[in-house]
Amino acid sequence: MALTPHPSSYPTVCIANAIDTLRPIIQRAPTAPEQARIIKSLFPQQDQAVFWRPLDKLIISEQPIEGFQWLGAFLGTSHAQNISPQHPSGNLFRDVVLDSALQAAIVRWSGTERCIQLIVHTSTQDLWPLVQFLRQQLKLTVMLPESSPDQALRDRLDSKSGFRQFASDHGFSVGRARIAKGQSCATRADAAIAIAELLATGRPVIAKPDRGEASVGLNVFQPGANGSILRDTLGANSFFGDEPIVIEEYIQGDKLIFPSVEYFVPKKGDQAPYLTYACSMLFSDMMELCGNFVSPEHSHAPWYEPLCNAGLDLAQAMQDAGYVGYFDIDAVALPNGDSIMLDLNPRRTGATHVHEFASATLGAGYQRTHTVGAIDLYGQRPVQFEEVLTQLGSSIRSPLTATEGCMPCELTGLQEGRISLMLWGPTTESVLSVKQTAQKALQQLGFPLDGT
Repeated sequence: MALTPHPSSYPTVCIANAIDTLRPIIQRAPTAPEQARIIKSLFPQQDQAVFWRPLDKLIISEQPIEGFQWLGAFLGTSHAQNISPQHPSGNLFRDVVLDSALQAAIVRWSGTERCIQLIVHTSTQDLWPLVQFLRQQLKLTVMLPESSPDQALRDRLDSKSGFRQFASDHGFSVGRARIAKGQSCATRADAAIAIAELLATGRPVIAKPDRGEASVGLNVFQPGANGSILRDTLGANSFFGDEPIVIEEYIQGDKLIFPSVEYFVPKKGDQAPYLTYACSMLFSDMMELCGNFVSPEHSHAPWYEPLCNAGLDLAQAMQDAGYVGYFDIDAVALPNGDSIMLDLNPRRTGATHVHEFASATLGAGYQRTHTVGAIDLYGQRPVQFEEVLTQLGSSIRSPLTATEGCMPCELTGLQEGRISLMLWGPTTESVLSVKQTAQKALQQLGFPLDGT
């Protein structure tokens, strides 16, 4: 049964640095408009911290979270606060060290015991100078229940080549849940040769930047592509940089399912790792994630037990190696129930906030009783929050009192014509009905009906 880490009784400070980890790969985009487009599409992920447990917390985000007070009232929390740096640099950890107003807010939040539980979206190398500053300069006790002290291990697992090597070392090149056939290549020339060899077997191939995020910078090649096309395409892809390029078989077909399983890894010696949730990922095309759904139906799917067990074995190996915190494995499930593990994300992941929202409002056992998910919609113009509330009307309900409904979230994206909807209901059919009703209502604001 999936579990959720018990929140500490100490005051919690969250640093919603979701976009921080994306900047290195985004900065390789070939043009400034392309960089801006990617950031705008992903930036609202900062708002997910609203749903992280405990709900009453201090959230530091790069920009103020749109609709923060409304969301707090909806969730039944009255003490949560949201602050942002006066001059954001693109690195929230550094911003705290430089911004006296942020520091004063953290000290006030720490209370008389001057102790905080620090939760971040992603533990990067810049976290540790911040922790040292908080401890030495501000004299705070800082607990890090979700951050690996071995930063090099976390960073290695966050790379495509590092995950492939770790999984291979622990026996996951074969089995019901396994990594894709492929290899890591040091150069574009090596990658072109590896792609040609895999294409010759009749399989399509995908090329991935080693430290890519959010499906940015991927190239897919179909059988029949000649050597000059391979070389030209790889050479033109600025996202590859000087790091390894991972080449893998590209799984495609009409009956594929894209599951993701998330785990929490406590500090070694405290508790064994455990599954938090399993979800299915939705894509607007084969490479663009637009939603995640957790459903009781997943536990009966052929992929569920093999993939969950494989993930748990990997979680144990990661704990033995010194990893602490969340991670998920994104996969594609074949019609026979086998799963191909595509990626490992060592951080809070795409549906952590969905799981914590449901756990807080529907109860710890919600995965046996409800389907819960979130979808992202992209419209044609900036939208005001009041317009969204008006259009959705009675579709917006509280999970504390209604068996099914939806709520708008990630509202910071409205300024760019992007919105997310949190959806829940007793069955998948009821959730799809709520989704369709909400999308019809939002058509008036320029959001497409068939966006997912």
